[in-house]
Amino acid sequence: MRSHLFSCVKVPNPIKLKLYTAEELKCKKGVSTASVASSSTNADNKSSYSESCSSVVCVDHKDRETPTVLKTSSSSIGSFVDVMKTSDQEQLTISLARAIYNSNTPLSIVENEHWKLYFKELRPSFVLPSQFLLSNRLLEDEYVKVKALVEEKVSLADNLALQCDGWSNLRNEGVEYIIITTSNPVFIKSVLTKTESNTAVYFKGILLNILEKYEPSKFMAVVTDNAKNMQKSTKLSQRKYPHLISYGCIAHTLHFIYKDILKLKSVDKIIDSTKMQSRPEPIAKFYMQQ
Repeated sequence: MRSHLFSCVKVPNPIKLKLYTAEELKCKKGVSTASVASSSTNADNKSSYSESCSSVVCVDHKDRETPTVLKTSSSSIGSFVDVMKTSDQEQLTISLARAIYNSNTPLSIVENEHWKLYFKELRPSFVLPSQFLLSNRLLEDEYVKVKALVEEKVSLADNLALQCDGWSNLRNEGVEYIIITTSNPVFIKSVLTKTESNTAVYFKGILLNILEKYEPSKFMAVVTDNAKNMQKSTKLSQRKYPHLISYGCIAHTLHFIYKDILKLKSVDKIIDSTKMQSRPEPIAKFYMQQ
């Protein structure tokens, strides 16, 4: 074991020094690393001396008893411990928070014992953020960053389109979602209608607020769902900004068309016929009989 510790380059010099015997510490004046290395070919009783002096150079002082150990390139004990800089800890925390927000992962993931164990094995020095930190400071910081990116993207675009759609959330509260289309759509805000009456005048106010915040002249069109109050709100907005083009959501329109088609008796017969047969021939036979 002693021989292994002397030969291992990762064992710090202070530890090797403690393994020397009193005789080995009494190095003669002028002994160099080269002469010590050459002494390895001597008798067996001098082999331990060669091992002990292979990584150090002894310099005589007046008392010729206390050697000075020159530093070598061997690693210190700190290289065996996982240490993380404060800046790295902060950056990893931000990256983890962004991944959690972007994937709609529950914030409680950082309290799960299995995830804690995983991160401990992956990077022992990394300290997981608490659920409180994820739901407060980190969330606010990420919101500010994303909002700044959205504002910059919208301000740099020459042509814009406004999209507006509403539905109820899990608490059965009315929510209106606002999206602005540049080269790509970006989410702007959501508005809780709460106790407000969902009238055309109310929604016109929401639309005009967004249009005037981002320069009305940049907007070419306003797209809403096909609800009567929404269609009327766009017409009211066009009175103030006549250059706007207004139309309903095409996907929403197709959805209603398909629902009406499925109500036709002829289509209903086709559906019933295909349900009874697993092969496509009955469909052709059905049309031949018409």
